[in-house]
Amino acid sequence: MKVFGKEKEGNKVIYYIFGFKISYSNKNKNAQKQVHNNSYNIPLNYIIMNNAWFGEKEKRWYIANRCYETLGYYPNLTNPKTFNEKLQWMNLNYFNPTEEICNDKIDFKDYIKEKLGDGYTAKLLGIYDSVDDIDFEKLPEKFVLKNTLTGDDNGVKIVRSKSSLDIDRFKYEVNNIFQQWTSGYYTSFNRNSNKQVRVFAEEYLGAPDECLDDYKFMCFHGKFELGYVDVRIPNQKGKIYYFDNKWNLLPIKYSNHEADTSFFPKKPSNFDRMIEIAEFLAKDFPFVRVDFYIVKDKLYLGELTFLPGGGLGKYSDDWDLKIGNLLDLTKIESKFITNDKAKILLQEGNYPPPKMPSLQLPRIIILSFLIKPLIKIQNVTDCLICTIASPPMAGVAISKFASHAIDGLLSQNSLSLARTLLLTVCSRYSAQYSMVRIHI
Repeated sequence: MKVFGKEKEGNKVIYYIFGFKISYSNKNKNAQKQVHNNSYNIPLNYIIMNNAWFGEKEKRWYIANRCYETLGYYPNLTNPKTFNEKLQWMNLNYFNPTEEICNDKIDFKDYIKEKLGDGYTAKLLGIYDSVDDIDFEKLPEKFVLKNTLTGDDNGVKIVRSKSSLDIDRFKYEVNNIFQQWTSGYYTSFNRNSNKQVRVFAEEYLGAPDECLDDYKFMCFHGKFELGYVDVRIPNQKGKIYYFDNKWNLLPIKYSNHEADTSFFPKKPSNFDRMIEIAEFLAKDFPFVRVDFYIVKDKLYLGELTFLPGGGLGKYSDDWDLKIGNLLDLTKIESKFITNDKAKILLQEGNYPPPKMPSLQLPRIIILSFLIKPLIKIQNVTDCLICTIASPPMAGVAISKFASHAIDGLLSQNSLSLARTLLLTVCSRYSAQYSMVRIHI
């Protein structure tokens, strides 16, 4: 028996004092430390794009600056040459509604089923609008949770052992990927409209300790030109190898994913079938990347990607330009060009400056009433701020909603006056403005 001492056992710390054993858990402390290290700031992209002043000029500015900061060169968005420049030009001038369907990972499953039949995507297990909707008892021991609109690994949670999950911690982490600012519309300024973010569960493919390689086929105007395989090794960064249509290794290095050629895998037995499927799916788009997984020689479609790397891919040497030469913007059908000037200049072989409608957000009216001498305010300092959203709510309904917010803060003699003001103002202005903010 220990008289004095200290030892660790899992999340517990055990002290021995005069032969007595005292233990406490570090679980809450560790969790608080992890939470403290996370940022609760709403992403800048989300804030910027949700402002009424954010329009064509501002979007060009933001994209150009991000390109320079990431790629090291200032993009030519008027006459694009490199692959990244052309992707960003399309981001500003091109819209295909079919892409919008494919960008939603749930709608994508239906799209692939319609095109290829059953069995080409992972089985859907559940769709959720909130983390509280997830019924863990109905999910298998292994499953994957995904955000419907996020295009990178930040929107994916892989569960290999449900029974060992810390459910509260898991909910906390998953709750982040339910947020609207995780949409590719905000993270990459992609050209698709801002659909509602959802989270879904799908079957886990492969063995529990297996990391599936990701095969990505880049198709231009319906033809496969080159691709790459992302070799996944546990606890290591993915190793990326580019290949041509004969599975020859190409001398392309991408970002910081350089790897020894010894990890380059053998040519898959169904490589030709992958090309066939990729080109079949690509025929409706000027550019698309078709992603595959192989599980026991069976092919699964992971996603269709139209803006790889957010249009900020870091390619070695002059491969950004070489890949860009494969994408001919003049071949894009005019019905998918978002403005008439772009259509005319494309026909002439010149690329136009982008023109996109600015986001239309609520107007705000701030009304200040100098009635402080008439009102006795309790439990607040100098003022009371009520923010009321409308329409579709009618003015009377809004005034009732707002009056609940001020109950208990104003003296009884002031409530009738405050409600009368709210009713008058909201009834008059709610039909004209999407938000009314009243300072009292």
